[in-house]
Amino acid sequence: MSQLPSVHWGILTTGKIASWYVADLMLSRRDAKVRHIVRTIGTSDVNRGKPASTQSRQVNTSSAKSPLFTLNARKAREVFNAAREKGVFIVEAMWLRHRPLTRELQRLVHEEKVIGEIFRATSDFGSELDIPSLPLDKYYRQNAMGAGSLLDMGVYSLLKSKMPKILAAQTDWEDVETNTSAILQFPSTGKQGIMTSTAKVTTN
Repeated sequence: MSQLPSVHWGILTTGKIASWYVADLMLSRRDAKVRHIVRTIGTSDVNRGKPASTQSRQVNTSSAKSPLFTLNARKAREVFNAAREKGVFIVEAMWLRHRPLTRELQRLVHEEKVIGEIFRATSDFGSELDIPSLPLDKYYRQNAMGAGSLLDMGVYSLLKSKMPKILAAQTDWEDVETNTSAILQFPSTGKQGIMTSTAKVTTN
């Protein structure tokens, strides 16, 4: 049997989700097409991905580092441009997009329409974080690192959405967003979505 090709990983920051990811990555799989090797581990002092400016610098200084990912489209373009210059692969970290279960659910709902025609959808994600009690160095207190419920939880509520018209409102605490509610209108279908995220309470 031929040797499987290897993918070498460097874990820049070692937060909770990164540790979950590595544990799953290293699981043994009978049908594996590649062999994953964790080569280097970064600091445990930062529990959030690095800012995009750091990522683009890393791409520019190495031909073998491929970051995952950024806080907004402008910063993502910076990373993409740097990656093109260096010829490295870029992958985004919205892991739910790549789960077979997610794809199967989307197929059943949107193609087979197993629950009928959908006219409105509501998506809510809340987790009580008690932001005022968190140390100042935690990412949830730093907007530059993606503080707030929208980028931490609301992104999952918006997963796979096409570009809609958006009417939204937010609540802040000391410049950190803690609650977001949005009504999404999709012009191509005339359908609506309701998205909410909160760091004040845990929701089911």
